[in-house]
Amino acid sequence: MRPTRSIAVLPVVAVLALAGCGGDDVKDATDRLQEKSEELQQRSQDLQSKANEIREKIESGELSAEEGKRQLEEQASELAQDARQAAEDAIDEAVDSGDVPDAVREQLEEAQRQLEEAAP
Repeated sequence: MRPTRSIAVLPVVAVLALAGCGGDDVKDATDRLQEKSEELQQRSQDLQSKANEIREKIESGELSAEEGKRQLEEQASELAQDARQAAEDAIDEAVDSGDVPDAVREQLEEAQRQLEEAAP
């Protein structure tokens, strides 16, 4: 799995963790996170398409490899930052809700630490 795709699915993990906790507040949070997760997954797919377009432009000589790399890195970085923020928000919301069992809370807190370590 590509790093950007891995980061983009992080909110999905938080959604699944929240979904198992129940409660109206948790359901609302889960719905919001599901929407954000779907948006990030779509952006990840769009970025893959963009990468293919850039590759074709580089191969045709329409774009330099350096410029293509810069464009992709910029967009991938934005997606990664947005996904990381969505995951952190989801984890914070889950942990703060009080409806999360201790074992799930500990897993979410560990995921939060891993996200912070992976941040550029």
